[in-house]
Amino acid sequence: LTVYPYSKLNPERVSAIVKQYGAERLVVNGSADWGVSDPLALAKTAQYLAEDGHSDKTIRMLTHDNADAFYRQSSKWKPNFNIAPIPVSEYQRQP
Repeated sequence: LTVYPYSKLNPERVSAIVKQYGAERLVVNGSADWGVSDPLALAKTAQYLAEDGHSDKTIRMLTHDNADAFYRQSSKWKPNFNIAPIPVSEYQRQP
């Protein structure tokens, strides 16, 4: 389920879909394509889901666990969740 800020699928509709169909076979992500996107769509949706009564377990399934389980079916999936952030000053160009 790809969340968009103004059209298609918003946090309220995601919550309704999860209530109707369950979270076991769903993945929620945010849009970052050619149209209007919101880089915080996933965080805003997770917050809305919590406020709308969904459990932390359900929210984690939708935003991480289900996608991870799907991708783990490939032997090429080797995520590294321990990547340390690089300070912006190290990779941005200086004037």
